[in-house]
Amino acid sequence: MAKLKLVYDEDGDIPQAMAISFRAGKMQWDKQSLYINILSPVKKHSFDEFGDLPVYSVFLEDLTVNALRPNCFGIDVNSVRSRYSISESTNTDPIHLVVRLTDVEDVLLIDLRTHFYWEVAAQ
Repeated sequence: MAKLKLVYDEDGDIPQAMAISFRAGKMQWDKQSLYINILSPVKKHSFDEFGDLPVYSVFLEDLTVNALRPNCFGIDVNSVRSRYSISESTNTDPIHLVVRLTDVEDVLLIDLRTHFYWEVAAQ
């Protein structure tokens, strides 16, 4: 099962990305698509916390929507696997897929601030 994390900027004020994290051996690279429900529980995370673990960027063109899956966005697993030359042997470590929140907003045509709460520090 994947865990969702909101990845915050260096100041910890505003989330920049969403990380979808899998334990070793749990990412199913043979699937066509992976759907993520934006209403799932999320934890706060910083980029520094990934350490040396594999992190794969998911681009806007990798994202899809499915009318039968409300509040979800899909990730084209084949596209990510091909971009990074991933094989089943890649599945021996925990894996993190990272997608920019602005890309998720563009695909779902929503403002994620209505789903996640965060405050911007006064300037």
